[in-house]
Amino acid sequence: LTGLSVELMGAGPVELYDISYGGAAFSQPEDARLSITGEIVHLDFLLDGKKAHNFSGKVIRLTEDMFAVEFIDSS
Repeated sequence: LTGLSVELMGAGPVELYDISYGGAAFSQPEDARLSITGEIVHLDFLLDGKKAHNFSGKVIRLTEDMFAVEFIDSS
């Protein structure tokens, strides 16, 4: 998506790999890798550098390179 960037609160930018109505997958942050499945994270979605929406998600899958969340409130 042109102009979209995502920030994992407290950890910095992450790359969006896949998104659906119920969740999304992202690259692991460079300096603060996630390591706990079930952890609640907060993500800021920005369009052209301006905050568009904040999502909370529960980490449901982790690898060395990526993490996936199930959105808690996707309204």
